[in-house]
Amino acid sequence: MAYEPNDRLDPRGEEHGLLGRYGHKILNWTLGFGAGIILLSVGFSSFYTLGSGEVAVVKRLGHYTQTVGPGGLHMKAPWGIDRPISVDVQKQQKLEFGYLTLDNGEFADLFSDSEGIGHYGTSKWNHLKSEWTETQKMFTGDLNLSYVQWAVHYRIVDPVAYALNTEDPKHIIMNVSESVMRGIVGDRSVDEVLTNTVKEKPASTIGPEAKAWLNEKMLALHTGVEINEVYLQNTRVPPAVQPDFELVNAASPAAQKAILDAEKDFNQKLNTAMGEAEKIKKEAEGYAFTVENAAKGDAGRFMAVLAEYQKSPDITAKRMLLEALATIFRNAGNVWIVSEGSADPIKLLNLTNGGLESVVGGGQK
Repeated sequence: MAYEPNDRLDPRGEEHGLLGRYGHKILNWTLGFGAGIILLSVGFSSFYTLGSGEVAVVKRLGHYTQTVGPGGLHMKAPWGIDRPISVDVQKQQKLEFGYLTLDNGEFADLFSDSEGIGHYGTSKWNHLKSEWTETQKMFTGDLNLSYVQWAVHYRIVDPVAYALNTEDPKHIIMNVSESVMRGIVGDRSVDEVLTNTVKEKPASTIGPEAKAWLNEKMLALHTGVEINEVYLQNTRVPPAVQPDFELVNAASPAAQKAILDAEKDFNQKLNTAMGEAEKIKKEAEGYAFTVENAAKGDAGRFMAVLAEYQKSPDITAKRMLLEALATIFRNAGNVWIVSEGSADPIKLLNLTNGGLESVVGGGQK
């Protein structure tokens, strides 16, 4: 039986075999397909898009090269040679502590189980509550426990620092914010925390102080973030003491009235006492002035007598004696001598009607 070659199995030359007949086409198709894949890969990996408020921090082989943007379609080296990191520099971002804003705009916190479970489910909600409990609990300066909920609004002002200086900048902002808030709450009494004021500085609140402190920390850590606002969402005492605290608040108007009445009475009595003290002070000053002037007058007279005495001691001494006698007898009236056996009294001296003055002056001897 004669042998008839099978075209599909005969490998003798390209004119006779299937491989020989279609091999170059398969090779061309393979090369073309591979080239297409490569071109598609280059095309898809050489372009990227940015949002309207975004810029791209581009790293080439792990090193920063440039900042591109904002927005639009941009080119880069393919296959991961260039790695752009998108950063939104226009959007104001928000971090919430101790609560969450739900999609419907309502707030869910530690005390609103129904809203939280309905939105997140029981398991995740319980996990969030455990985290919030530790975040909210803060000791005040007077060693009272308070629950503080707050929010931080920030914006990225340095995209390179934000993308490259820290591995997780949002986590850093959260940790620093909690640290700052605990420090501020620890410097205040529980009343100041609950009213968000400071008695010595009525215009000062916790939010502005926290904002200034946070900006200092962000600048020192080179995070590229600027804090725009810090505000307290809610402050309260622990649930276990909430009923007692409400009773205290209910009694606070009466207590405040009693304090105001006491302060009014104190001020009135203080003003009266200060007036009396001022009066006594003025009287004492007047008395001191009188005594001082009298003493100066007596001293002046003494010095005058001393000067005359030094000039003529005998005459001055005699005159001083007569003046002393005049002082003694001025109110004595007439002096009468009644001797035993005498019928009439004998008048010794005329000490009235100018008699004394005439004796002192040398008129009657």
